[in-house]
Amino acid sequence: MLTETKQYFTLYNTLEDQKAYMEKEVGILTSIHEKFDLAMSSDKNKELFLQQVQQILDGIKQDKEQLGQRCVEERKEKDRLTTIHLDLIDKQRKYYKTVKDFQEECRKNETLLSKIKTKNR
Repeated sequence: MLTETKQYFTLYNTLEDQKAYMEKEVGILTSIHEKFDLAMSSDKNKELFLQQVQQILDGIKQDKEQLGQRCVEERKEKDRLTTIHLDLIDKQRKYYKTVKDFQEECRKNETLLSKIKTKNR
């Protein structure tokens, strides 16, 4: 149940991020569309418009780089946690094997003790 809930939260957060980026994209495209006719009316306006578009592109590139870095960090953390998880699974297997071996040795010990008691009577 906990894993399923966690998956829903992760999905929700991912979709929420995606929605925010799409809203930003729509806002940028709307802004460009609204200013396009005015921008093309003169060379000066055209130059200002192109500078603003370039600033928007630079901002998008920065966001993309930050997201790429975040993605790399998340992958590293996932790999680290996967390594820890596999190590713990291995330790758990060894623990259960040791407990099973110990129980078997205890059973053998009980058998030998009962034989000794029977022999001493």
